[in-house]
Amino acid sequence: MRQGENLGRWVRSVRLGWDQLTTVQQRMCEQVLGIEPAGEDEKPKPRRTQADKWALARVQALPPRTCRAPRAPPPT
Repeated sequence: MRQGENLGRWVRSVRLGWDQLTTVQQRMCEQVLGIEPAGEDEKPKPRRTQADKWALARVQALPPRTCRAPRAPPPT
């Protein structure tokens, strides 16, 4: 089972790193192995930077704002 896991990881790394392969490597993967590049929906999201994390925490720490529209006068 260990070899299958390693092979799966390798295929995933090839699909995700398709742009780093040479043209010959891409062609060999497609034609010989049947491996295609990963689609946009399969690629992992980029990691958040520390600045992004701090900004999100700051927004979450703010008290919720209540927005009330002025009340209409009662009908006469």
